[in-house]
Amino acid sequence: MAICISSMLQVPSPALSWSLFPEIPADNPARGDKLVERLGCRACHGSGVEHGHAGPELVAALSRLTPGELEIQLCTPRQRHPASRMPSFAFVRAEDFTALVEYLMNLK
Repeated sequence: MAICISSMLQVPSPALSWSLFPEIPADNPARGDKLVERLGCRACHGSGVEHGHAGPELVAALSRLTPGELEIQLCTPRQRHPASRMPSFAFVRAEDFTALVEYLMNLK
């Protein structure tokens, strides 16, 4: 069972035992950018300038969320929006998850 960082939600997904980008320091914004690309966020949410195909435009959506709400959205998207088609990213290793949240919150 994985636990989302500050929200302490238990989700039924095994966390990855390895980092997706171990060569990039966790505090480097490039790690968050690479995670957004690797996890396919822009496919649904757009690039930050263009609208996505399935979800709200990323920067606009982020402007409405606190870091804790973003963590909940990433771990259990149907908790906030029951009809959401967004997948859970609770499987992401804690250091990558933290880098992802920090990067996304800095896009606002």
